[in-house]
This record gives sequence, structure tokens and C-alpha cells, in this order.
Amino acid sequence: MNNQSVMNLHLLTLKFSGDSADLEKPFQREYFRASLPHNRAALIIGLLFYSAFGILDLLLMPEHKSTIWLIRFAVVGPALIGTFLLSFSRSFQWYINPLMTFVSLVAGGGIIWMVFIAPQPVNYYYYAGVMLVFIWTYTFVRIPFLWASFAGWVLVVLYEISAIWISPTPFSVLINNNFFFISANVMGMIACYSLEYYARRNFFLMQQTETDRERINCINRELESRTVAYQIVNRTLEEEIDERKKMEKKLRDSEEFFREITINSSDVLFIINGKGSITYVSPSVERIVGYRPDELIGKNSFDLIIPEDHSRAGKDFGMALLTKEVSIPNNFRIRHKNGAELIMEGIGKNLLDNPVIAGFVMNVRDVTDRKRTEESLKETEQRFRLITDNVRDSVWLMDMNLRTNWISPSAEHKRGFTLEELQNLSLEQHLSPQSLQTALALIEKNLTPDRLANHQEDISIKAELEFYRKDGSTMWADTVITLLRDGQGIPAGFVGLSRDTTERREMEEALRENEKKYRLLTEKMTDIVWIADMNLRTLYVTPSVQTVLGFTQEERMRQTIDQQFTPDSLFFGLEAMARELTLEAQGQGDPERKAVLVLEYYHKDGSTRWMETVITGLRNDQGVLTGLHGVSRDVTARKKAEDALQKSEKRYRTIFESTATANIIIAEDTTILMANDNFANLCGYPKNELEGKMSWTVFIHPDDLQKMKTYHKIRRVDSALAPSSYEFRFLNRKGEMLYLFISIAVIPETKESIASLVDLTGRKQLEVQLTQAQKMESVGRLAGGVAHDFNNMLSVIIGNTEMAMNKIQSSEPLYRSLQEIMNAGMRSADLTRQLLAFARKQTISPKVLDLNDTVTGMLKMLQRLIGENIDLVWHPGHNLWKVRIDPSQLDQLLANLAVNARDAIDKTGRITIETANTTCDAAYCMDQPECIPGAYILLVISDNGCGMDKETLANIFEPFFTTKKEGQGTGLGLATVYGIVKQNNGFINVYSEPGQGTTFRIYLPRCMDKDMEANDDQQEPEIQGGHETILIVEDEETVLKLSKNMLELLGYKVLAAGSKDQALQLAREHSHDIDLLLTDVVMPNINGKELSELIIAIKPGLKRLFMSGYTADVIALQGVLDEGVKFISKPFTLKDLATRVREVLG
Repeated sequence: MNNQSVMNLHLLTLKFSGDSADLEKPFQREYFRASLPHNRAALIIGLLFYSAFGILDLLLMPEHKSTIWLIRFAVVGPALIGTFLLSFSRSFQWYINPLMTFVSLVAGGGIIWMVFIAPQPVNYYYYAGVMLVFIWTYTFVRIPFLWASFAGWVLVVLYEISAIWISPTPFSVLINNNFFFISANVMGMIACYSLEYYARRNFFLMQQTETDRERINCINRELESRTVAYQIVNRTLEEEIDERKKMEKKLRDSEEFFREITINSSDVLFIINGKGSITYVSPSVERIVGYRPDELIGKNSFDLIIPEDHSRAGKDFGMALLTKEVSIPNNFRIRHKNGAELIMEGIGKNLLDNPVIAGFVMNVRDVTDRKRTEESLKETEQRFRLITDNVRDSVWLMDMNLRTNWISPSAEHKRGFTLEELQNLSLEQHLSPQSLQTALALIEKNLTPDRLANHQEDISIKAELEFYRKDGSTMWADTVITLLRDGQGIPAGFVGLSRDTTERREMEEALRENEKKYRLLTEKMTDIVWIADMNLRTLYVTPSVQTVLGFTQEERMRQTIDQQFTPDSLFFGLEAMARELTLEAQGQGDPERKAVLVLEYYHKDGSTRWMETVITGLRNDQGVLTGLHGVSRDVTARKKAEDALQKSEKRYRTIFESTATANIIIAEDTTILMANDNFANLCGYPKNELEGKMSWTVFIHPDDLQKMKTYHKIRRVDSALAPSSYEFRFLNRKGEMLYLFISIAVIPETKESIASLVDLTGRKQLEVQLTQAQKMESVGRLAGGVAHDFNNMLSVIIGNTEMAMNKIQSSEPLYRSLQEIMNAGMRSADLTRQLLAFARKQTISPKVLDLNDTVTGMLKMLQRLIGENIDLVWHPGHNLWKVRIDPSQLDQLLANLAVNARDAIDKTGRITIETANTTCDAAYCMDQPECIPGAYILLVISDNGCGMDKETLANIFEPFFTTKKEGQGTGLGLATVYGIVKQNNGFINVYSEPGQGTTFRIYLPRCMDKDMEANDDQQEPEIQGGHETILIVEDEETVLKLSKNMLELLGYKVLAAGSKDQALQLAREHSHDIDLLLTDVVMPNINGKELSELIIAIKPGLKRLFMSGYTADVIALQGVLDEGVKFISKPFTLKDLATRVREVLG
């Protein structure tokens, strides 16, 4: 076969072409052989998956189960099984490709058939099966690229036909599936192409390697034959040199032959004259030494040899000059042209007397690699011998016939034989009969054919064997025998390592003798006596172990140490043993030393026993520690009592330290003996400064000190005569006064007291706040109680007055009287709203606002309100957060604070309004009980007026509290501000001193909603009426009549009802649509929301508007204040009603 460096393949079919075409048939045979297992495995996998997916058929379309299973098990299954069986036919090679392609088409076609059968959208689930067939065909089946591609694209075409004409698929699904099918097909083609390409490339490289190997072998054989011929020629030339003239033609032929050999030889041929100069060198010198022949001819041969070898080379050369008949071998080092050092092996002959050659002929070979390998082997062997010569254990080698090849020198000392005597001994000459039988049985058991055939497995045998000594005695040794393999993994012999255990066995025998002596002494003891070796294996234990721990002697001696002790006791015991062994290693071992340990042992029934164990060491004649001797006594009852005492002490200390109260123990002389962390935190002193050093009395308020000292003395005489709990005042390290509640008692059988202290300071402050809140709540209930009736009356007054004013001219005297009535009614309504605001029961409609925009919009109104003699300064905050509040409440809050500031300023002054973002942390909230940690918008209103004293400042938010003259104020302004702030989950702080002005700091919670800001710039809408039909339901007759008149005045058609039944009757009898239901919220027997739902059932599409004069909490209970529900508060004007009705109707 021709050797080619380039593989020629057809890009599409991947067949070998050109110079590589003769590789195609061998490749087909090799590819079939290598792929056959893959084909069979792929058929089995395909059959398993195709059958397993029958479960999917049962789940997705049970009604078509029979048809689908017919495809799976009657068509595709038999095709897979049949092909699998045919694969064992000898002729399978010739039709494997079309047959495997046919199976792929049947498998994929079967799934497409299922797509056709399955209803939509179930059939979409089966498309994934086509993807699996692609993967199976292109990767698992291992058929050529062209056959696999043919099958893949036929399946794509079959799918297109099925998806478009047979079982139409939605266009979006078709496009999606086409993308995945075509992508999967193309990726599969790439994968299949790559698999076949690399298979062909590997085959090509293997063939090329085989060809190169054969060529090299041929060249080597040729070189060997030519070398032999060359040697024959040399001998012939020596014998026939005298007949040179007669043999000139023959000599020229020989010379030509010689030249060819030297040119192609792996060795270098030198001819050196008597002075050491090179007269000839073969061309191979350039390949080995790097110099061309012409660079060396004429030079002294010693120039190539490194200086260190000149002396020896000179001696060898001188000897060669004197020797005529014998070939002289020689080793020397030369320097390559690139500077590298080479080791050369040469053999030469003196032919100086030969008139043709006239020199010393030297055949030189590069042996650098071989010499370095030999040196490495020698170094390894020296290291190995150094280890084996000095190790105390015996190391030995045996061949597969179990005959000794080599044994380490330590065996000579151990067994008395010389190394020469031990060489070539068989295994039966080494071992006693019983140990020989044991060793042979283990070898036979472990060296099974299967394990020997596994060239990667290491096989080792361990046994304790009895070896012969030269004097006829025996020795015991722990022996490990390991199988040796050669470079190909073939078993080549055994290596063994034997460690002398004779002394250990003798010691064990001595221990057994001692055991017999002491057994009679220990069998009747209630304590447990035991003996263990240095590996902590129990060698002996007295029968009492069964009485105490439930285990028999045999069971105990079989147990490992971790089966005898609990983990904690095991760790404790091993730690103690480690300390003793450390002392032994340091030469501090004491034969008289004993260790007393209390350890927890396992009982056979699963419980545990505490044993006090006295342990001493067992030593041999040389004083070396060889084992342990112990006596264990059951102390479980004592240990449980000690543990119970410790637990009790720990429990009470934990209670003392961990309770939420501050606890102390007081001596008879009032010294603090013990304090917990809570007391240390309370008083401000660390415990190390308190306990045993400070008197309890230093913390008692002077006014309470004498009383508590008296209690302290009386309590020690008769504890019943002194109170056990009471309040007192406490002074901490900073001098701060705290209110504490103390519970104290004398500790029985002592003169000491234990006291628990609870800080009541916070509760006292809360009680003050609660009193204020209850006062506010009382006024709130009063305001809420009259709000409904008051608002109904005001509705009638304001509404009728407004309608009367609309009927007369503004120039008439009666108009001014009506205007006064209107103003009085509106002031009364404002007063009601202020009462409800301060009581936090005002009905509100909060919106997300930018406080800067709202304040800016009110500046002109506020300036008019405070007058021109007072400057109004406005400092808006930067990037102010949003706040959620009713705009009318914000207007009311600003107006009340501005008026309050104006009244505090005499003649001229300044009022400043500021806003800012702020965050209140937990530390700040500790001093502000009404504050909750979080983000707030800060509104600051300050003035430079007269200010307030502390007494006034404490009462400013109380309703009806005022410092103004009679008739100048209601006392509700700041109470209203307080109510608005609290209703919006904020809090307010006031700072003021007489003559220094006043600052109100209002904190409103930040709103995180994304709602749009309220638009305050909208123009006030004009009064608009309409022609829709409105049903009014109101149980207060005067309000019903007023509302009816207002709506009729606005042009609406009005149906009026005074009760639920009347309203339902009107809804049923009215033949036309009703556009709007205007209903009171709170009515007898039903609320407005429930009534609206009944009427909507009669008149679907009805819109609703609720009205009420009740407070917000009452209305909220009716569900009317839910988001999106329309509402109007009483009293309302004609303009309010018209605007709200129009807003609801749209």
C-alpha cells in the first residue's frame, strides 16, 4: 500500500478518493466491524424508548390507544426486532446501510403517522418524537453520512406533508416546529458527518502508521543484511589485498557497495591516521554529530572528544596503534555541533599497514539514551538496595513457580541463613506445612483467571505465616504477598514483605498464662477487671461484666472500643491515653502511675452506666508499655446525683440570668452579692464593679431610702411583716430617676435576699399619654354623637337658604339677611368639621400630593390670612417625597397654624414654612412614643412671636383650650391640627419658649404609591344640571324634600322615597331607566350599600352616590368608604350636590 501524507476524501460522500481510493474497501470492512455493536445497541435502545412511550399514548389520547399501539408494537417494534436478529447474519454487512436507513424511516414515519391520528392539540406533543428519531439516526445508529441524511430529510418532507395537508397545523406552530426540525436535522448531519470523518481519519492514520512500521522493519532488515555483507567485504579485502591489481574491478564494486552502506547506516564510520587526524568519515556523521564530512576531514579526532575523556581516549588510541589483529572496543563522549554531549560506543581495528586504508578504522554508534537509561536503572537499583539492606522487615521476590529469586539482607539476621542459601528455595522450603497449606490456599483463592486477566488489578494476600530458621526453629511473621506484572500486565512473579511477629505472639501467650492466674481471683468480683493490648482490644474481662453491663465475656472481647464507650467518654479516655503515651515517648513513664477516669459505658439493653475506672500500665521485662490493666466500678447512682445537683444549679442560674427582669441577691449588710446583666444595664455599672463591692442602698432615691432600710431589717426577723412587692424610685449611674417595681424575698436558710426589679418608667409615661388620649376620645365621642343630627339640620338650613338666595336679587334687603344665615350655617358646618377633625372621625378622601406644590398654591391665601405686616418666608425642600393626605385637610392644617402664628405676633414679625425629607430611626423613636421608624416628610411652621411657657405648651392640643380673649377663639384650632396629623398616621412636635417664638414640626409618612399628584390648579366648575332620572332615598323628611327640590331645580327628574320599601316599589314601577341612586348611608333596618345592591338587581347599570352626616368610623362600617365608591358629606350646598351628581353621571 502506498504511503501518503495527505488523506483524500470526497467532500460530500466522504469516500476515499484519488491516491487514497484503495483504502475504501478496507475501511468499509473495519467500519462495519466497529459499528456493529453500536447498531445492535441502538436497535435495543430504540425498541425500549418506542415501547416505553406507549404510556404517553395512554395519558394523552386513550381513545386512540389501540391504533397507536398497533403502530408501535405491530409495525415499528417488529421492524426493530427483525433488524436486530438479521444483524447476526454473515451477509448483514452487505445490506446494513439500506436496512438501518429503512428502520429509521419506519420509526420516524410511525411517529408522523401518530401525529396524523392524534387530535389537536395533542398531536403537537408527538412532534418531539421526530426530534428523538433524528438524534437516534445521526448518532446512535452509526450509518454513513449520506444514508443518515437521506433518512433525515425524508422524515422532514413526511412531516411537512402531514402538517400541511393531512393534519393542518397552525401557521405559528408550523414555523416553530420547522425551525426546530430543520435545525435538529442540520445539527444531526454535522454530528454524523464529524463522526464518519474522524472515523475515516483515524483509519487513514492507522494504515499510514502500519505502512511506516513495515517500511522501517524492511529498512532495518536491509541494514542488517548490508552490515553483514560489509563485514564480509572487509574480511575479503584483508585476505585479497595482495591481489589488488587483479581485482580492481571487483574492488570498485565493493567500494561502491561500501559507500551505499555508510551513507545509509545509523552508525558512523571513521578512518583515523597514525597522528589522530580524520582521513575519512561516513555521511551519517551529519545526522548524528551535526557536522558535514568535509567539516571534519583533516581535523584531529580528539577535537570532537570532550576534554575530560582525552586521557582515557589517548591511552585507548595508543593501545590500538600497537594492536594489529584484535578489534578494540571503546566508549567516549563527544560534543555535538549544537553543544550537546553525546555518549558514543565504538569498535575499531588497526589497518595502518593496509596500503589502501592506511589508518585506524572506527565504527561509532550513539548510545546516549541507552547509557542514561542504564544509569537511571543503576541509581534506582542502588536506592532500592539501600532501602532493603536497612529495613528490619524481609523483602523477597519469587517467580511464578514460587521459587526465590532474591531476598533482602535482613532475612539473614532473622533466620540465620546466608543470602546464597536462601536463593532458589521453594515456598515449601520456607514455610512450615500448615503455613504452606494456608499460603497456597490463599493464592489459589485470590489468583482466579478473571482477576489475572484484569491487567489493571493489583492482587495482594495477607497472612501470618510460620517460617523455618536455619537452626530448625521457626519464627512467625505478618506477610503481604503481591502479584507482579510485566509491562503488558502479564503475571511475572511475586514480591513479599514479612514482619517478625514472634515476640508479639510470645507476649500474647504470656498474657494468656497470666490470665489463667488471675481469672480465679476476678470471677467472683462485683467490679469489672479487664486487660487490653496497646490497640485497646480487650484480651480478658471478668465474668462480672455480665452482671454489671449485660455482656458475656466473649461478647465483650469481640467488641471494638467505640462499641464499649459513648462518644464523649471515648474521646475523653483516648485523650488521657494520648497524654500518657506522650510522657512515655519523652522518657517520663512511671510504672507506678495510675489514672482514675469516670467514663460512660454502654449496657447491653441500650442504656448506659457510669463506671469509675482505675487504669495501670502493663510492661515487659524491659519496662516497655505492652498493655493496660483496669478495674471498673459502677458509680451510676452517684453520677446521677451529681448531675442532678449541677443541672439544678445551672437551671436556677439560667433563670436568674435570663429572665426579663433585673435580678440581684443582697447580703444582710445590703452588699450586692450577685447581679444579672439586666440589672447592670439598668444601673449603668458593670457586674465586676457591683458584685461584692457596692451596697444596694446607693441606688435608692433619698425619699424612699429610710422606708426600704426598715423593710430590709424587718424582713430578716419576720418576712410576713414587710411587704414583698411595691414601687420605689431608683437612681442610675447618670443620676436619672426611674420608677421600679420590686418583688423581694429572703432565701430560705440564709440571711440573703433575692430581688426582681421591673422598670415602670415607660409605663408611667404611657399612663400620662393614655389619660390625654382618653380625654381626647371623650370629646371625640361627644363630637361624633351630635355630628349626624347637626349635619342634617345644617343641610336643611344651608340648602333652603341657598335656594332662596337664588330666587331673589342680590340688591334686595332680604338677600343680605339670607347671606348672614348662609354664613352662619357654613361657620357651623366648619365648626362641625373641626370637631370631627380633632376627633379623627372626619370623612376624608386622601390623595397623593407633592407638599411643595400644595404649599406654593396656598401662599397667596395664607398671606391674605395673616396680613401684610407679617412676612411669609417659604423654604421648599429639594426632591421632596410624596405624601398621601386629603387636600382639604392640608389646607385646614396650614390655615389653622398660620392663624395661630399670626395671633402670637405683635404688630410685625415673620412666619417661616419649610419642608424636607427625613428618616426616623429606632433610636429617635425611643424618645418619641408616637413615632414609628421609617421615612417621613417634615413640614415646619415657625414664628418669632411671643412664644409659650411650659404649662401652656402642655395643654395646647386640648379641645377648647385657648389663651385668647373670650370671643376671639374657639380653642379647636390646634386640636384640629393634632387630629388631622394623627388621622394621617403622623406625629407632631412643638418647641417654644416665652419671647423666643414657636416651631411646629409635623411628620407625615412618606407615600410609596405611584399615583399622580392631585391637580390643585383646576378651575372651580360651574353649576351644571341635567335631564336624567334620579331616585333619592332619605329617611329624614326635611333632607329628602330639600334634596328633591335642589335636583329638580337643576333640571333632573326626581323620584323621592323615605324608606327601603318605598324605594324598591318605585324602582319596580318606574317603566323607564333610572340613571342614578342618591341614598343616605345609615337608615332604619338597612344601610345604603345593601339597598343599592337590591335596586341594581332591578335596574342593572344604575349608578350610585351615597350621602351621610355620620362620622367616618360609622360610615366605614357600612363599606361606603371603600376605594372607588362615590360619596358626598352633609351638609352640602347646591353647588356641591350639582358638581358631585354630574361627576358620577359623567
